[in-house]
Amino acid sequence: MTQNSFSEMSLSNKIARMGIAYLNLDGEISHSNQVWESYFSRDLKESEFYLINLEKFTKLEFRTIVRQIQISKQQVIADVELMTLGNSFHWQIVFDPKINNNGLVSSILACALEVSFEEATKNSLKMRMEDRANKLQAVFDVIAVATEAHEKELGTVLQGCLEQVIDSTYASGGAIQLLDADGDYLELHAHAGLEKEIVTEMQESSAESGLFGWAASHQEQLVLRDLTSDWRTSEVIRNSDVNVYAGVPMNAEGELVGVLSIFREKKRAFSPDDISILASIADQIGVIISNHRLRAENDRLVLLEERNRLARELHDAVTQSLYSSVLLTEALKVQAGKQNISNVEQIAEQLQTNAHQALKEMRLLIHNLRPSILSSVGLIRAIRHRLKAVEERAGVSHHFSVSGDIKIPKQIEEALYFVVQEALNNALKHAKSSFIEVSIDQSNSELVIIVRDEGCGFDPNNLDEGGLGLISMQERIHQINGELDILSELDQGTSIKIRWEGKL
Repeated sequence: MTQNSFSEMSLSNKIARMGIAYLNLDGEISHSNQVWESYFSRDLKESEFYLINLEKFTKLEFRTIVRQIQISKQQVIADVELMTLGNSFHWQIVFDPKINNNGLVSSILACALEVSFEEATKNSLKMRMEDRANKLQAVFDVIAVATEAHEKELGTVLQGCLEQVIDSTYASGGAIQLLDADGDYLELHAHAGLEKEIVTEMQESSAESGLFGWAASHQEQLVLRDLTSDWRTSEVIRNSDVNVYAGVPMNAEGELVGVLSIFREKKRAFSPDDISILASIADQIGVIISNHRLRAENDRLVLLEERNRLARELHDAVTQSLYSSVLLTEALKVQAGKQNISNVEQIAEQLQTNAHQALKEMRLLIHNLRPSILSSVGLIRAIRHRLKAVEERAGVSHHFSVSGDIKIPKQIEEALYFVVQEALNNALKHAKSSFIEVSIDQSNSELVIIVRDEGCGFDPNNLDEGGLGLISMQERIHQINGELDILSELDQGTSIKIRWEGKL
């Protein structure tokens, strides 16, 4: 027998086992063959007819098939399990639309082919593998979000993580609640797909009792197949559309930080894979929250250190200038009483110099107290703003030039701006220069910044430790693999040259 003969027999066998029926849009059958009549009801809506899903079969609703066909006017293929007289049969059904002259779907041709159990098992295994890959991808996506979290607000990061969880577990909604400072309440920080009443209830809930408090207080996963029959469920949730719940505690460094809650509307239980994925993602979210809090604490300490530094500068510079001015004023009164005009003129000139210097330093302190605009406007505009806000108002002439196509990564900009600002501060406070020049040039990937003044200068080899902030400037440039050159001579001014080269 030829290969074609085998193929024809195989095709013939398949046709012999194919159920065929014409249905109207209400699921009623007008014509059908014997195979169809042996397995299916005359009314498709009355059959115990289930879609093959991953964890649990869900009943096929014929009106859903009709709606899909009416929208797309294309075939709909369903892999299903048919329950008849207590037996299970696996079928693949093709629903083919019949279009009338008006372009509307008038009826549906259904062709059902029974497939072997082995084939159905193979398809189910393939679907499970794809599902697991999708869930693992969700974990990777959350980890990716965590690596970028430092650039975003915590609420934005948590919202992104939650949406990934809902997608990967085929859930209808979810929420992330964080423990408050006292550990008494769970506060809502992210939510999606939930009814307004549930969102309101979750804004602040007990960390000791109720549905969400149970997972928090017991430090255990809470998985419920039927919310309506559980004693921990509130009336609001009991009367909502959600039926299935999974609550997973989120920990950071061994301490509870909150609860991840995921809901499903239909009575489709969470699988062990789902719970495992939820636990992994909850751990990652815990790391994100911990890192965010560490950064917040670090920012607070940096701010406190900056406030203390400004207080020291206020005392060391401005207060001393003002105290010196008070002494000069008293000396001026004495010399004026003696009518010693030459001494009066010298003291008045010194008093004026002191007042100008105090004004410069006060303007610098006021500028430093304002939030940095670097992140919003970039390095070039931030330096230009600094020169106008401080040097120009303090009566110091300045020139700022830019050449080349300036492209600098944000983290590099921060280090460069710190060094440029420190160089300008030194020129204003110590060099007593009447002119400052800043130039920026970028050729290919090499960037050169020069800050030059015409002040009193200094001997770079004869400085107290940490003098003029040079150590911190060197450290910042070293961190970005750049070079810092300082050229200065007494009465010859100072030039600070920054060189950085990197791939953009």
